[in-house]
Amino acid sequence: MNEVNREKEVSKINIDEAFLSKALHKPTPAIFYDVSNALADFFSDKKVIIEGQNHSFSRSLTYYEEAEHCTLKQKSGIYAQVYTRYYDSNTYSQPENIWYEVSWEDKDIEVLFVTLGDSLRYWIIADSKDIAESFLIAVCEWSEDVRSEIWVFEWGCWEKSGKLFNSIKNATTDNLILKEDLKEKIIYDIDSFFHSKSTYEEYKIPYQRGILLIGTPGNGKTHTVKALINKIKQTCLYVKSFHDDDDIHKIFQHARSCSPCILVLEDIDSLITEDNRSFLLNELDGFAENTGILTLATTNYPEKLDPAIFKRPGRFDRKYYFEPPEENERLAYIDLWNKSQPKPELQLDKEQMKQVAEKTDNFSFAYIKELLISALIYWFNQSEPKQPIIDIVMEQIKSLQEQISSENKKSDQA
Repeated sequence: MNEVNREKEVSKINIDEAFLSKALHKPTPAIFYDVSNALADFFSDKKVIIEGQNHSFSRSLTYYEEAEHCTLKQKSGIYAQVYTRYYDSNTYSQPENIWYEVSWEDKDIEVLFVTLGDSLRYWIIADSKDIAESFLIAVCEWSEDVRSEIWVFEWGCWEKSGKLFNSIKNATTDNLILKEDLKEKIIYDIDSFFHSKSTYEEYKIPYQRGILLIGTPGNGKTHTVKALINKIKQTCLYVKSFHDDDDIHKIFQHARSCSPCILVLEDIDSLITEDNRSFLLNELDGFAENTGILTLATTNYPEKLDPAIFKRPGRFDRKYYFEPPEENERLAYIDLWNKSQPKPELQLDKEQMKQVAEKTDNFSFAYIKELLISALIYWFNQSEPKQPIIDIVMEQIKSLQEQISSENKKSDQA
């Protein structure tokens, strides 16, 4: 072996044993370039390298292995740095700095991840460019496919939530009680949007729409959002929180890649700050880029919203108001609950249901639900002979009325 080849072999050993550690000690601007340059040198004789920048690819690769579409083995001699966090009742691991040896469809591939601040780069090393690119496409396409899950954005990244998907399955337009024809108007508005693409294009109208649901807490906004998602059957992206411009960019970039879709911004008044306001407005205004996106937002406090969001059509074209339920809506809600009870002794008769509806004049749907649940729990905890359920309900009404009155006083004082 000549001296040049000997030096290269020694260097090859070094890259196997301490490659990431050496790379991350270099000056910040040079790290990614030096990694690419070193890999190109070491594998130039028989391998092809493709380089990319995508935070989601590292998570996608982990999920891809969990689904048994490939196997990952950490490269020996290199310390693997993995970030683990808790979300949706599970722990999730995301590689930060790691080198994998991958077995995929009888092919041997290597994948290197290097993270620097908010930037993550990956290098896929394979016997040909076709193999490397096919592997990348397979992982990303599999990851984008939603299987009994909902995309949720929280803590700066997108995750798929089976828990939210299951809660949405239980919310239907059949068990959604709203005032007069409000339910039908919202369903028609959203459904017609997704069936009118050609009309928008024919009349050169930007194919995007914004809908804002407004009302005090507990009057059906969240249930409505879930029921609509369940009924309309479009891809849903659910935003729980965002902080800076980078988060907002990730949200709308993903929405555009999933179009047509419903982008849900829950409690939008709590999401917007002075720091992110301008960037959010620009993203909402991204006419051509937002093709096929229906933004569905909710707010409990419309007075807190910037006029540039609340009063300008084009960002939120229609506003639907959710007011406290009137007697007929309260009666319909109680009737639905009544029919779901398996024991006859837990059911109210028609006169009793009417009596409860009359006595709950200032109750939201959330408070009516609490009334019925608390009465049920009280009944179960009683010893024999048990008190009639209607008597328990009427007692609970008095207790909750005192609570509502106290909350209203505090709200007025604030």
